[in-house]
Amino acid sequence: FRISTKSNFILLVLLFSNVFLGEAFYSLKLHKINVTVNNIVQSNVSIHCMSKDDDLWVHVLSRGDSFGQCFIVNFWITTLFFCGFTSQYGNGLYDIVKAQRDIERCSREWCAWLLLNIP
Repeated sequence: FRISTKSNFILLVLLFSNVFLGEAFYSLKLHKINVTVNNIVQSNVSIHCMSKDDDLWVHVLSRGDSFGQCFIVNFWITTLFFCGFTSQYGNGLYDIVKAQRDIERCSREWCAWLLLNIP
């Protein structure tokens, strides 16, 4: 049984495709990040989250309430969602999903943020 040079070349190309391209396609798998924001402040907190493309509107969280959202990380790993927070104690704007930071940091694709006031 003899294999021709042409068959060897085709076999080599198939092996290359499975080893290298298969691994490359696996690494392109889209990641999902679930985020929960929990309010443990003594007062209501207004939260307004958005990205360049999406607006998640304003939500008012009472003490003990939470707000959650699932985000799909884009191909370039540049997904960014930020939230503005306002309460009687002050306000601020924070990145709650920053793909390059959170894709490895978030345990099992889940991140939790706590709203609290620090005296």
